[in-house]
Amino acid sequence: MTTEKSVSIATLLLGLAIISLLAVFVFWVLPRMTAPASQDISPGTSPSAQSAALSNHQPAASVKDDKVQAPAASGDRTQAEAALAKFLSLQSSLRKKSAELWAESDWKTALKQAANGDEAFADEQYDQAEIHFSAATDILIKVQKQMPAVLQQQLQSGDQALENGQGEQAQVFFETALKIDADNHQAKRGLQRRAVMDEVAGHLVSGDRYTEQGIQALAMLEYQQAFDLDKDSKAAREKLQQAQARLADEHFHRLMSEALLAVSHKKYKTALDLFSQAHDIEPDNVQVSDGIA
Repeated sequence: MTTEKSVSIATLLLGLAIISLLAVFVFWVLPRMTAPASQDISPGTSPSAQSAALSNHQPAASVKDDKVQAPAASGDRTQAEAALAKFLSLQSSLRKKSAELWAESDWKTALKQAANGDEAFADEQYDQAEIHFSAATDILIKVQKQMPAVLQQQLQSGDQALENGQGEQAQVFFETALKIDADNHQAKRGLQRRAVMDEVAGHLVSGDRYTEQGIQALAMLEYQQAFDLDKDSKAAREKLQQAQARLADEHFHRLMSEALLAVSHKKYKTALDLFSQAHDIEPDNVQVSDGIA
């Protein structure tokens, strides 16, 4: 009897223990296993902040979907393509005229706008793409309108470089001008002048040396050769004119000396002839007029 009673008590205690374990599992462990992952909330966070943090929680799959979802297409693709075609056509035309060299800043700005248009087009934001392509085209239109002024600038800079003896720079200016206007006569002439520039410079140097030595006839010959090679050379033209004036002055004074010598020897006919030649050189010279009278 006592043995049976002991067994019943042990069985009862074992049952209570099992029930207790089940209660712990149901009320403590199971809720933690099934609850969604909570936001990290630091101790001391206000209840309103905690509530906001929990309410903002979204399942991982939902968040992932939001990140990869592309924005809806906007605008008219056909219009965007038309704007792009217009830009590409003008770009091709201006590239043949080397606009990327003489309008570098505007060119880069236009390309940046076009790149933004490409990006918007790839994202199917056709309205934005059209805006960017049109903006790029407007910049190139401005560049196109600048061409006449740029052409004149290149020509003037080329001529000035030649006068300064800067042959390589002059060649760059004239070649750029020809890319803008392939039939430009001044640019072609500039390249011809560039080709003989060294030879012209050599004659000018020789002429200057003869001038320093007082040999005006040889100086004038050198300047004449330089001028014949490049009739647009300001230096050759001016030095030739100066040499001619010096030579004429020498000739005038020689005629006057000979005329006065003829007068002193009473060779009046010879003197008159010499005074007449001097008069042809300096018709307003008083001494010549007195000699003729």
